[in-house]
Amino acid sequence: KKARHLLQLLLIHRDRFLHREQIIEQLWPDASPAAVENQFKVALNALQRALEPHRPRSAQPFFVQRRGAAYGLNPVAAMELDAELFESQLNQAERLRDEQPEQAATCFRRALSLYQGDFLPEALYEAWSEEERRRLRLRFLRGAETLARLLLPAHPQESAQWCERILALDPAWEPAYRLLMRAYAAGGQRHLLARTYRRCIETLREELGLPPSPETATLYVSLTM
Repeated sequence: KKARHLLQLLLIHRDRFLHREQIIEQLWPDASPAAVENQFKVALNALQRALEPHRPRSAQPFFVQRRGAAYGLNPVAAMELDAELFESQLNQAERLRDEQPEQAATCFRRALSLYQGDFLPEALYEAWSEEERRRLRLRFLRGAETLARLLLPAHPQESAQWCERILALDPAWEPAYRLLMRAYAAGGQRHLLARTYRRCIETLREELGLPPSPETATLYVSLTM
């Protein structure tokens, strides 16, 4: 388990090398100084064996390398990471957003389909994975909101579907309620529009202890006049 966590930690920080003390602080925060050094060596050796089971004992490791007291992934090693692909495709979609909205929507769909849930779900309660998990979730939410906005004029039903995906992940994401109300208004579904606004009021009260923003309230009034 610790060898797997070590690999995951190095993947999160794949653009730099981490000092051994940084690794120890992240993976063994409560271990005694007497025990932690041996635990680190055991995890590192287990990881090296798993990655290179047939490496001769005299050969230097290829994938996980050491620079002084720091460790990191070999920058020339070929690695395919779903999180990296997700972000690169999102970046491409964002570059196309203003000048080629239809092509951008296609790119957003492709990128967002790669997001299959929280980053490293098996390490859900590990503090060292939380920042990356939140960052990738936020990128998905913002990308899905942009896609829903792009789809709204011509494809209100699909726009509504993406809004629901946003709210399934973050029920307090208020812009998704506004887009959802617009989508239902475009389809003449006034009963769903009203239901969405009530849902927004109740959810924001429960989640944040706040009412909807003036922008959301004003939009609802304008759509129901």
